[in-house]
Amino acid sequence: MNFILLAAGHGKRMGGNKALMEYQGQPWILTQLKQITDVGFQSITIVTNAESEAALEKLVENHSPAVIVLTNPRPELGPFSSLQLAIAATPEDASFVSPVDVPLKATTLKKLRQAWLQHGHLDALIPSHQDRKGHPVILSVSLQRELLKLSPENPEARLDFILKALPENKKRIFNVEDPFIQLNLNTPEDLAALAR
Repeated sequence: MNFILLAAGHGKRMGGNKALMEYQGQPWILTQLKQITDVGFQSITIVTNAESEAALEKLVENHSPAVIVLTNPRPELGPFSSLQLAIAATPEDASFVSPVDVPLKATTLKKLRQAWLQHGHLDALIPSHQDRKGHPVILSVSLQRELLKLSPENPEARLDFILKALPENKKRIFNVEDPFIQLNLNTPEDLAALAR
């Protein structure tokens, strides 16, 4: 399975790319990668913007397993365009997809992966906590292929719209005891609160 982290935003409220913000003495991306690798993912892709590419590549250059860093040449098109870049560059397999600013927990990732493996006929698995959906979502190979056919400039090219439109028998809402799936770290204060 692949893990795709979307980090091409400029993080204006955060004061810079969220992947590079310091959290407990290290860049946030390293905290996220630890959770991902603790679950055993071997294919990890980060999509970033041109301004952050060199810094991210330096941070992950010795990471095991290897991390692919892709640059979205047009991040202003939004996260869907970043997702398409990652899908095109990763092995053909189911993919976990998450914005970089949603705190990941290895225990939740393991539960989601197990649920996915038990329900192989799905196109999407979406985590939920107290009836609110969150990230990471898991996408099938066939759904990823369909996403590549859409123009990122189309206002309907949004993953949330596409997941909502999926037939009920092709997606599953999976309840987890993890409120972080709904959290978006948008400001330095959000990061500080998470560290407490």
